[in-house]
Amino acid sequence: MTQIIAMITHNFVTIVSDRRLSYLNEDGSFMRVKTDNECKLVSLCEHSCIAYTGLAELEEIATHKWIALTLKNHKCIDGWLAGKILSEESNKALIDVNKSYSHMTFLITGWKHTDKGLIPYMLRISNAYNHDESWNTLATNDFRYKLVYLLPDEILESMVVGVRLTRAQTHRLQRSLRKSAIERSLPSATLEFMSQEIIASSSSGSCMVGKKVLGATIPKNQRLEAKNKGMYFIGHHPPNYLRSTFTYYDENSDGLVVYGPTFICGNTAMTDFEGASERNGINSVSFTLL
Repeated sequence: MTQIIAMITHNFVTIVSDRRLSYLNEDGSFMRVKTDNECKLVSLCEHSCIAYTGLAELEEIATHKWIALTLKNHKCIDGWLAGKILSEESNKALIDVNKSYSHMTFLITGWKHTDKGLIPYMLRISNAYNHDESWNTLATNDFRYKLVYLLPDEILESMVVGVRLTRAQTHRLQRSLRKSAIERSLPSATLEFMSQEIIASSSSGSCMVGKKVLGATIPKNQRLEAKNKGMYFIGHHPPNYLRSTFTYYDENSDGLVVYGPTFICGNTAMTDFEGASERNGINSVSFTLL
């Protein structure tokens, strides 16, 4: 289990996730922490990000790498198609897994070019939720889709996946996000609001949520530019309205090492992103090609 928070506006989309993996008992209850630094975010062609909660491995491969390899095998470059691929391939991977602990949820957040222009969206693919949004004790045999996108007169939409926010957290986050969207605050402020709620969940005693957070923001301006000039690799720098960026937060870090999302686009995939940072950004990086 993990906690994922996503938000879409007409100017940028944002998603954050904690990095904790836990060992669970057969009834799904918490046993102990496996690691606090697992990647749970995959960047798809710089226009969308995919987060997950559920099993740490699928087909004996770390889930973030499984996502990247699965989409690479299909040469995927589209977020909505990625949802279809992940649901179909997950069903195959989970066919012999006990339904008591085979819950999987993928949340894809990003931009989609349609006949109505460029729209921000969130697509949840899950075998864990009922139609009424209640949680299934046993995972279902099929993955259900929930698509959310903004209408022209809407300001924002948000979604929480995995460990739920408390009522107080929900009110606080909604108030902060709405204020940020109305005032057109920089994406950095939104990332901070969302990250702090994940940290608050961990601090309040939720054993399944860690305090290390990985997030990403994708501005509309870059998507419009990328359509004309090509794609940029997602970077680590102060979030703004011009470039996609990821952010890594660890309260115990000295700030010199940051970790980034796994990346997939078509037949190119890379993971284990690690960078050494300086005041003006990352000056050296390492990653593994898949």
